[in-house]
Amino acid sequence: MHEPAIEYNVASPYGNLPVNKEDLHLPLEGDKARTPYKRYFGAIKAFISKDHYKFILKVLKEQLSHSITLEEIEKIIIKAQKHGAFYHPASIEILINNKAINLGVNVATEKDKIQWLEKEFFLLKNFEKNFKDFSYLPKVFGADYVDNMFITLIEWFDDYHEFHLSLDEKKQSKIILWDFKNGYRYLTKVQTFALYREIAKILTLYYDIKTFRQIYPWHHAAGDFVAQIKDNKIAVKLTTVRGYEPIIGFVKTDNINPIFALIQFFLMLSLKMRLDKFDGMGKIGWLEDFCVKATIEGFFEALKMKEKEMFQICEVSCDEFLELLKSFTKKEVESLFAPLLDWYQQEKDFPVIMDNIKGHISSLCSLIHSNE
Repeated sequence: MHEPAIEYNVASPYGNLPVNKEDLHLPLEGDKARTPYKRYFGAIKAFISKDHYKFILKVLKEQLSHSITLEEIEKIIIKAQKHGAFYHPASIEILINNKAINLGVNVATEKDKIQWLEKEFFLLKNFEKNFKDFSYLPKVFGADYVDNMFITLIEWFDDYHEFHLSLDEKKQSKIILWDFKNGYRYLTKVQTFALYREIAKILTLYYDIKTFRQIYPWHHAAGDFVAQIKDNKIAVKLTTVRGYEPIIGFVKTDNINPIFALIQFFLMLSLKMRLDKFDGMGKIGWLEDFCVKATIEGFFEALKMKEKEMFQICEVSCDEFLELLKSFTKKEVESLFAPLLDWYQQEKDFPVIMDNIKGHISSLCSLIHSNE
């Protein structure tokens, strides 16, 4: 029976790095289980080749809208992409008649990370069913256990890249796009604003006004969001959903006013949006005030899209909600932030938040009152 050629690569800013025999014995970066690349790549190959590639052929049929035989697959390139705090993702490039079809896998090697990935698999499945109008999250095709690892097969976002807070040659804070194909590059102010506006919009669209459920945890430093820039237009995707529950103790929804919960979501969003790590791995950084304005605009754009639902649940329009926010004094906004800060104080970001919270509240209040 025909077996497609398998090639193993590691993605890097300097291009794809072929994996040689010596490399296969090295452990995955950041993996507490010290899983060697040989076992990692072997598990991925076993996952996709199970039952003579039956599952992959089924997914390809769905993607291409016609059947593919195993003989038509010329080569499969398995490329380790990065090594995050939770998973070790790889892309799967399948060459068919000189055309490349890209899929992705997430691999969890440690017991607690496996539990996270199992949870995420089912969450993404539910999001596909419950948020059919949105396409910001990857589709999930299937999952299995291989060699004590848990692997999920997902949609791969072609030409989407991580981005992070960085310092340019003049030591000025800028956002850098980790484009391995065309080279790292700094985003313009216009591009950066559009990027963070879209992130705030996405998170608000997935916020459940009735139950207070929201996508959490997430963090810019983890590379949870990825961006594509074409013709100077920004497109953004969210690569992961590790949780979707109410936070800050909003569990018994019967006793909480949904407007109050929405205010808390907005305030927390305004804080989280400003946090990153320099170059994704360095010290915790705080984004400049443009991020507050971008967050407000993205939040209200999404809220407008959900206005009918919002009015049914809260009997409040978007304009009335904005007027409510405008009615708060700075002192009252500080009081609203207090429970959020109490809840957040165990996080590593907390000292950076406290260093900047007064300025953040001032910027937030000023921009809300100038919002039309």
